Amino acid sequence: MHCSSGVLNPLKWERIVNYLQKFYHSYPLDSCYGVPSTHFHTSRKLFLLNFYMKHYYPAQALDLLARMTGRDQMYVRMYGKIWKMIETLHFFTTRGWTFQAKGLLMLWDDLSEEDKKIFNFDIRQVNWDQYLFDYLMGIKVYLLGEKLEDLPKARSNLVRLKLITMGVNAGFWGLMIRYFAWRKTKNQKWMLWLGGFLATYIFQNANFRPQVHLKSLSDYKQSAQSA
Repeated sequence: MHCSSGVLNPLKWERIVNYLQKFYHSYPLDSCYGVPSTHFHTSRKLFLLNFYMKHYYPAQALDLLARMTGRDQMYVRMYGKIWKMIETLHFFTTRGWTFQAKGLLMLWDDLSEEDKKIFNFDIRQVNWDQYLFDYLMGIKVYLLGEKLEDLPKARSNLVRLKLITMGVNAGFWGLMIRYFAWRKTKNQKWMLWLGGFLATYIFQNANFRPQVHLKSLSDYKQSAQSA
């Protein structure tokens, strides 16, 4: 039976994006090649700039390095698949619909208490945070075949990627100061570098979004065993 949450218990893209951000920072994928970030852009041009600068061009650089070292060139091909998926979902992710569910409520109210326990289709009872956790963890464990025992290694890899990102940002602002602020005094250069570095760090890491609740790993294992 398909149930539309509609206005009864709506699940909006903002909540999904916020949940993805927190989930993949707490339970990162084993094969993570960059720090996870989730943003929706209202501007198509800004989205394209973000995609090419943060994803496609770095993928080309990694493929070039792989070719020079005799390894498999897979990153541009991988992002080609991601781009195809983004374009397929574009119509749905840039629009919203409101579905009424009056029939569901009428059918639910007509059921006896015993039938409500057997055929529980009351969408208002769905906890979307728990649902999204199980959904994303299912992708990680069953679709990608990753093991929960490898989480410490995945988290260490994420910390390494964050440090690399900080190093790249530091180098970027160093080059910017060197070529565009070379007439400034030494102290002014340091202040400009520090300001640019901190602004970039805050932009990439500060979370001003509404808080979402994640299950603990023990709760997930317990619910998976009882399912």
